[in-house]
Amino acid sequence: MYIKQTLEDLQLDRDGLSTQQAQERLNTSGPNRLPSSQRGGLYFVFC
Repeated sequence: MYIKQTLEDLQLDRDGLSTQQAQERLNTSGPNRLPSSQRGGLYFVFC
């Protein structure tokens, strides 16, 4: 039951988004990207 509700909430079906739906969401929301990290190199990995 949770899967069905989630798919309805996201306006999806079990096959996922069509190409047109994906393009519309990309235009509306932008790319699905995380911000790049601001690490300072190997020093911070080992400290």
